[in-house]
Amino acid sequence: MSDELVDRSNYIGGSDASVIMGDNAFSTRRDVWEKMRGLRESPDLSDNPNIQRGNHMEEEVALPKMREELAERFNISRGEVEDGFAKARQRFDDGGGHDGQVFLRHPDEERIGGHPDALWVHPEGGVYLFELKAPKMSNVSSIQKYGIKDRYYWQVA
Repeated sequence: MSDELVDRSNYIGGSDASVIMGDNAFSTRRDVWEKMRGLRESPDLSDNPNIQRGNHMEEEVALPKMREELAERFNISRGEVEDGFAKARQRFDDGGGHDGQVFLRHPDEERIGGHPDALWVHPEGGVYLFELKAPKMSNVSSIQKYGIKDRYYWQVA
C-alpha cells in the first residue's frame, strides 16, 4: 500500500459496518453499495457540528486522558505509552492513514479496512484498539440508562 490517502470508496470501514448490519439510522445498505460501486460520493461531514465536536473531544480530551490512563493502569512511564503507539504504527499501518491515524486493512479481504482512533501495543505485546465517541450531553443519560448502542460495537467487531 502506498503512502497516499486511502480512498474510502475502496473499502468497507467501521462506519459502514452498522449500515450493513441494518443498525444505522443515518445510512442505508444501498448507500454503501452505491458508494462502493462509485455511484455515490461519501458525503462531506466536515461542517457537521457533531463531527466537529467529536473530533475536538477526541484530540483535545480523550486521547490525552487515554495516555494518562494507560500509564496509570499498566504502571508504565509516559515514554513507554508513546513507544506503544509508535510500535502499533510500525507493526500495523498499511499506509494511507489520515490525520495521523493508522490505516488497517483486513489480512484476507482487501475491501475491509479502517482507521481506528488509536491503536496501541503494550510493552509485553498485547494489542489494544480504541474507537472513541463523544456523545452530546443530551445522549449521556440515555447511554447511562440503556448502555452503548449496538451500532457502535459493529465498528470494532
